[in-house]
Amino acid sequence: MYDSGMDRTLKLWGGMIVFLGVGLLGALGHASSMLLLPEVLFYLLLLVHTYLSIELFTRIEDRHYDQLIADLLLFVSYVGLGLSLGTPVSFFFFNLCLFVAAPLKYAFLLGRIPHPILLRRKIVIDLSGTLLATVVLGVAIFSSALVAAWLLTILFALASVRYLITHPLYRL
Repeated sequence: MYDSGMDRTLKLWGGMIVFLGVGLLGALGHASSMLLLPEVLFYLLLLVHTYLSIELFTRIEDRHYDQLIADLLLFVSYVGLGLSLGTPVSFFFFNLCLFVAAPLKYAFLLGRIPHPILLRRKIVIDLSGTLLATVVLGVAIFSSALVAAWLLTILFALASVRYLITHPLYRL
C-alpha cells in the first residue's frame, strides 16, 4: 500500500502534467490533421479516466515490482499516444498498447488487495478497451483513419457516460 500522500500526489499530478504536455506537443505538431479533433477529444476523455484511476488505485494498490513495470508500460504508451496525436496509425497503435498494458496492471493486483470485484470490473472494462483499440486500428489500416478516429471517440464517450456517471467505476 502507498504509505505516503506525497507519493500519491506526485504520481497523480506528475502524470497528468506530463500527459497533458505531451498531448499538447503532439497536437501542435499536427495541427492541420483532420484527425486531430476526434483524437484530442478521445485523449482528453482518457485523461479524465486516468486521473480518476490513479487517484483511486494509488490509495489501495501495493508496491511490488510488477506494479512498477506495469506503470512504466502505461507511461510509455501514454507518452507515445500523446505525441502521436494527428498521426493515425501510430495513435491507434499506442492506444492499443495502452489498453493491452492496463488489464495486466490490475490483474497483478488480484489476490493482493481486498477489492476483487472492483479489480475484475476494471479488468473487464479495460479488456473491452483492448477490443475497441484493436478494431479501430484495423479500421484505420484497412479502411478509413477518420472513421476509426470518430468510432473510437464516440464509443469511448458512450462508455464513459456509463463508467463515470450512471455506473461509476472509480469508487470503493
